[in-house]
Amino acid sequence: DHSYARGRASSINDYNHWEELVADCSRGYSRLFFGKGLNDIERYHFENIYKRLLETHLSFFDLQTPSIFTPADLKIDNFSKNKRPEDNIKESFLKFFIALHQALLNFDAKLAERPTSQLLNPVQKVSNKAILSSTAALTLDVVQTRAFLSQSEMSLSDYTIETLSAAINPDAKDKVTLIQALRTTVDLSAKARIVDEIKAMKVLLKYLQQRISLLYILNEQEKEQWRTSVNVSLQELEQNDPIAISSYAIILNTIEEWDLSKERILEEWRNPETSILRLHQIMFIILLTKPQNQFYELVDEYKKWLAMNQLPADSIRKRSLDKRFMILRDFLNKGRMRLTFLRLLLVTIQYIQMSYEIKNWEPNPAYIIEDLLAVETPLKKFRQIQTILSTKPSSDVVDLTQKFKDVLMDRFQQSASGYSYYTDEERQLMEKRLRQCENLSHRPDWKNSRDKLIYAVCRLMMRPIRGIAETETK
Repeated sequence: DHSYARGRASSINDYNHWEELVADCSRGYSRLFFGKGLNDIERYHFENIYKRLLETHLSFFDLQTPSIFTPADLKIDNFSKNKRPEDNIKESFLKFFIALHQALLNFDAKLAERPTSQLLNPVQKVSNKAILSSTAALTLDVVQTRAFLSQSEMSLSDYTIETLSAAINPDAKDKVTLIQALRTTVDLSAKARIVDEIKAMKVLLKYLQQRISLLYILNEQEKEQWRTSVNVSLQELEQNDPIAISSYAIILNTIEEWDLSKERILEEWRNPETSILRLHQIMFIILLTKPQNQFYELVDEYKKWLAMNQLPADSIRKRSLDKRFMILRDFLNKGRMRLTFLRLLLVTIQYIQMSYEIKNWEPNPAYIIEDLLAVETPLKKFRQIQTILSTKPSSDVVDLTQKFKDVLMDRFQQSASGYSYYTDEERQLMEKRLRQCENLSHRPDWKNSRDKLIYAVCRLMMRPIRGIAETETK
């Protein structure tokens, strides 16, 4: 299926479906490569790598011409334009697959704690000195890394904004780097979707409005052109500024994994490249799944790590990490009443979103068990199964859980007799799924009836929207 190449222009759902297929393939190959499932921290770093490789080798794929980020030695004149789209996509996927294999050969989660911006564009090499610098000495490679982000599907981060702000400096000596930074900033403004992203981009664009006249390396005509571009981008942000509830819906809808360990959360907070969107995802995950005192403990531990970090006070990385701490602190300082109301609002949005995502509320129990037994079942699919089971009578959930358990016990016995059906990590995953199903089977019937009624009302509310979406798809 090569139609995904037009996915961003025609149907984002088609593109997301393609991206999920490639992601499943990448995770499956990593299990084969290492002979085990990756743990929480390893999976986090591995996902950062394959998502960037996906953007580099596949997301900019065109049916007739080479990718934007193909090596310089691949000339358009040498590119065979009479190839079928299927052949072109096979070549692009092969490049992605080779790059993924090379990344796995060099993969070491312990070494992955270095500045993640070194992995942003796998084709380019970025120096630590250039990354940490906050002066006009920022190299073209560093700015091109931000340009890569602005043209990809990856969401923006405070680190990217700070880097571009430092690159657009009156003392800049390299005109090419300066123009690239200006162009990247304008492109990034179109990627802002949630309230906090739009707010951050507004601050950056207003800062540029004041600075453009001081960029002596540009002539007056160029200054006027960039001033106009910045003003247009700022006006578009003002018009597209969403309400908070729509931002909450975007944040919740993009969460794939809800079960995050303490180490995984701290690892993401310590990574300067963690996006603004992802930071809010983590805050919502903690708010909805963990006690509030644990949130305070995590923020306190991050604060201690930040105090011990030996980074220059004026470095870009230091400023972005300090800003992240202020965001976390302000979120906790909302108070217990406001956080309780926010939790209630997020749960309501979740009910609405799940009622829209799940199309079949009466699946065959055999198919459910098959999905539960499959190691490759995506986390989002498993969450949908949990939601469906939460609306069933307890007796039905008990029966299904018992069948699931019987098959698992049989497979575990086979493993004990020398036939390895699951690896140790996969066995732990299956045991965890079994515990979650058993917890659902122990829920009182009134809770199941309540959820069934709520989802039925939500489906009724969403029926017109679903009808419009299906009509547009046709």
